[in-house]
Amino acid sequence: MGYTPRCTITDQDPALKVAIPNIMPETRHRFCMWHITSKVGDKAGPALAKNVEFKKALNNAVWDETLSATEFEFKWAKVMQDYNLVEHRWFNQLYEAHASWIPAYFQDILMGGLLKTTSRSESENSYFGKFTNHHCSLVEFIMQYNRAIEEQRHNHAKLNADCEGSTPEPKTPLGMERQAATLYTINIFYEFQKEIWAGSFTCKITNKTLEDGNRRYVVHETGLANGSENEMALMLTTMQQLNGKLKSAKQQANQSTNHQSVIESIVNATAPTEIQIKPPNVAKNKGSGKRLKSNKEKEMERTKKKVRTCATCDQPGHDNRNCPERKDISDE
Repeated sequence: MGYTPRCTITDQDPALKVAIPNIMPETRHRFCMWHITSKVGDKAGPALAKNVEFKKALNNAVWDETLSATEFEFKWAKVMQDYNLVEHRWFNQLYEAHASWIPAYFQDILMGGLLKTTSRSESENSYFGKFTNHHCSLVEFIMQYNRAIEEQRHNHAKLNADCEGSTPEPKTPLGMERQAATLYTINIFYEFQKEIWAGSFTCKITNKTLEDGNRRYVVHETGLANGSENEMALMLTTMQQLNGKLKSAKQQANQSTNHQSVIESIVNATAPTEIQIKPPNVAKNKGSGKRLKSNKEKEMERTKKKVRTCATCDQPGHDNRNCPERKDISDE
């Protein structure tokens, strides 16, 4: 049997860090990333707390589970240098303990979604903590809980209305952007729009080669102040180039192929050179049998008033008392 390490996630508790290896030697102790990242705003200062680019760069270095240890260290050092945090005491402490909370150092353990699950539960705990406290009575707790649920539902309904009631305005003539506007939520679309804008105007393909039947594109990003590479923008630039080549190839194929050859390729058969059309043995050009009447017609016929006739001569226009034949008999 191979050794399968387990993992437990807690807050930065020094006592647990010492106790867990002694009591549970097959368990790896890991700090809770949600608790750590939730303190970044307070520790980094008010300016960086409002800096969206700083948060994005830090999250790309910390939360990316696909990074290796070397790639994480490179990204972390770049963030510290770009935002003047090299000498920051709290961030230095985090880096010293990076093996206890960064995903790159836990790739040998199957987390099974534990990382994200813990973050979600802690986030919900923090949200409901704004509405309740340990001094609440049971009635107050139920009232505050319902208030929190109503606020969540209201925000969710508002976001749905914003997404379904309006279509974001595209910035480029690309069909990819218009399709994304119909698929993504507004917030996600705006993030995608930034990348597709950067891919359209700040990236270019500098080299194209063919290796073993595969095309290889070298894309460089230019015109950015920080000189960092935007992987999404680079990918979108390559996709735009490939999309243009596919459209050109499709147009050439349409020009050189007529409709008959397209149909022959679909049905996998060749059209005959001579076609003979023979009439059927029996042809009925008109309908046969009685016409089926509708329910309305049947009802009209049933309720149609019959003309009264004489009981003596069976003729209309008079009755038995005024019948001419009876009169003639009485005269004799």
